[in-house]
Amino acid sequence: ADDGQIAFERDAQIGFLPQESAPVGDETVLEIACAITDDFLELHRTIKSWEDGDYAELSAGQEDIHERYNELNGYLVEAKAKQILAGLGFPDADLDRPAKELSGGWVMRAHLARLLTQEPDLLMLDEPTNHLDLEACLWLEEYLKRYQGTILIVSHDRGLLNRVVNQILHLDDTGLKLYTGGYDRFEIGFRAQLERIASERAQ
Repeated sequence: ADDGQIAFERDAQIGFLPQESAPVGDETVLEIACAITDDFLELHRTIKSWEDGDYAELSAGQEDIHERYNELNGYLVEAKAKQILAGLGFPDADLDRPAKELSGGWVMRAHLARLLTQEPDLLMLDEPTNHLDLEACLWLEEYLKRYQGTILIVSHDRGLLNRVVNQILHLDDTGLKLYTGGYDRFEIGFRAQLERIASERAQ
């Protein structure tokens, strides 16, 4: 930033979905969707190994690991992630596949599922429908309508903006102006503003 300040509420969570695909390692699709914190994936893998009978992973900190996993509602997180992945079009057979085997578009869906599972206070989405088919787009729209936090969307999807957002920020060389409503309503208000400016200049 060249000037100004950015202020956050204490403990506010911010989630960001970039327009282009984020890199992946050896995580499965489900593991990406469940990675709601930096340490959750490791906790999730450890708990699963115990459930599968792999006691080689047992350690002196077993109780601490269980406590931390329960603090994060680990079992509910996994169930929620599976539900969201299904809504975004993932078949059950793909949930345990390494994400690196999938195309960039499907990897982006997995990262979108992670953000929706995480439910940050501020959810920032850059062209979230770019890699979605119609069915997944419709599911996402309905999900975002019910979202409890604040959503900031950059999108060329006019339908999404009309059906989901209730405010539009328009930025040009004169500054930043806030319009209430979806894209169609913004367009009407913006044209009226241009006509008013032209009339004032003519006078």
